[in-house]
Amino acid sequence: MEKLASLPWDKIIESRRASFDSLRNILLHTVDAEDMMVNYVIADRRKDWMSRNPEEFHDMDSLRKRARDTKSRTKAYLSKLTPTELDRQVDFSKPGMPPMLVRVRGHCYSSST
Repeated sequence: MEKLASLPWDKIIESRRASFDSLRNILLHTVDAEDMMVNYVIADRRKDWMSRNPEEFHDMDSLRKRARDTKSRTKAYLSKLTPTELDRQVDFSKPGMPPMLVRVRGHCYSSST
């Protein structure tokens, strides 16, 4: 985050022709992936997930706030983690794909097994 902050904003939002176009968008995708998995998929609140438009983030302060908020929610979840929770299965199915269950600890397997 601090390395990114050392760059001028126009370099942070400049198209890099990467998977998520700019450094800002790549960072936001990474933060969103953590937030969605930990705080929505695992928490069984997937229906509440709303993807954020990168254009909502106009400066480093807004990026830092998004990252801080996600980190705070993730830390709160991790502070309550138990062995039972690690073994819990969550539905990670995606539309148009075969059903998939995932253990919180990260082991994936098809629900057909």
